[in-house]
Amino acid sequence: MIEIFSPEFQKSIKEKVSLSYLELIEDIRSEIKEGFSSTYLSNTFLDAFKEIIPSKKLDTYSPLKFYWTHLLNDLIYLIELHEEVEDSELIEEEIFGFWETSDFANAFFTMLDEGRSIIDVSNSFIPLLENQILAFFYLHLEESTTVPLLYTIFPEVGDFKARIYLTDTHKYCTVPGIPDSFPSLPLTEITPKNLSFNLNDKIIKEMITDGDFSVTEDLYLLPNDTKGIEKFDTFKKDILRALEIIKEHSPNSYNTFKSFTHSLVPIDEPGIVSFSMQSLPGYSSINMFDRDFVDLMDDLLHENGHHYLNTFLNFTDLITEDDDKIYYSPWRKALRPIRGIYHATFTFFWALNLFGDLLDKDLPLTEEEIDKIKTRFIEEYYMLSYCYPDLEHAFNNKKINQDGMDLINQIYTRVRSYDVKIEEVLKSLKDDSSLLALKKDLEEKRKKYTLQ
Repeated sequence: MIEIFSPEFQKSIKEKVSLSYLELIEDIRSEIKEGFSSTYLSNTFLDAFKEIIPSKKLDTYSPLKFYWTHLLNDLIYLIELHEEVEDSELIEEEIFGFWETSDFANAFFTMLDEGRSIIDVSNSFIPLLENQILAFFYLHLEESTTVPLLYTIFPEVGDFKARIYLTDTHKYCTVPGIPDSFPSLPLTEITPKNLSFNLNDKIIKEMITDGDFSVTEDLYLLPNDTKGIEKFDTFKKDILRALEIIKEHSPNSYNTFKSFTHSLVPIDEPGIVSFSMQSLPGYSSINMFDRDFVDLMDDLLHENGHHYLNTFLNFTDLITEDDDKIYYSPWRKALRPIRGIYHATFTFFWALNLFGDLLDKDLPLTEEEIDKIKTRFIEEYYMLSYCYPDLEHAFNNKKINQDGMDLINQIYTRVRSYDVKIEEVLKSLKDDSSLLALKKDLEEKRKKYTLQ
């Protein structure tokens, strides 16, 4: 068996992430005991943080606890930038880049438009990060506080202005209308059964409810808008059907999916297929509104591929990050840095693996869907095959380390196993013109972008 398909191998790398999380918590506790302080952090935050960091709730790993440590790392990184700002003109650019990609980007730009400096605005926004760290802890991990805080809603776990999801068990609280222009919720009190908040100077107490969002025993569907709630049963039915086909005909794909994905958030955003976050393991945002059934199977496994790769990246390095856009991406149709090529190779591989397994099977699908599976299989074969020389080039130029190349070579063992199958599948299609055009285009791109 190829090692990346092995349940034991998958379990081992997840355990390494859990261990790295626990080590980080212990490191933070040690720093606090030694008297950590900073002129950029408020005394209110430091006092509260010293109270919560010993919590036994942090002694076990979970995806939301891992995300919470990501918030801590963001704050530490920002504080370090502010401490270095007088020594480098480039630091201001890094601070701008930090806020540009944050949840507070719109508010940050609004303040800049008022004529304030980047450093001044950033310094005034540090309390927002402090609040989010404390609010996230009390809301999702501790489930208890009487300290007034601002919680910025978190769409990637399903939050939207009418519903807030709570903890790893996906409890939820219905909120009677947070304005679109006001994504932060002023919390006044949190208990395991109630959430109190201040809305337009009125204190409102809402019951926290245990919702049944299960698709399977360990997979959850978390609607993040009213249309998603209305279509919950339809989406659940489609997901179950997709997983049944994958389980029966591509067990390696199914078992890998079960290893790394636990929550699905349906999104209705034209032009966005699916996405996930390295800092939020196992949560996949999937476009389930304007994609077909074959796309759904593909998207589930594609985002799971990101979770799989990010599991590695959450405890070790596989590549050397740089911004040199010298490798052509068949998927983006543009030059990309090695990070883009490496991630695309690992994630799009799962479509090839699935569609290859589905070939010549008696599937409960239409003729058009079967033709699409064949077409997508050949597309991914051509594009993945194109990338291997560039990955070798990156390895030889120390952009990919040995562990990273060993992982990629496992993928290509599978890719090459289909070498003898391509022509047969191509001939079975009624119309192969788009695939022949793709093959020709990639041949031309290889001549144009060959690297020494």
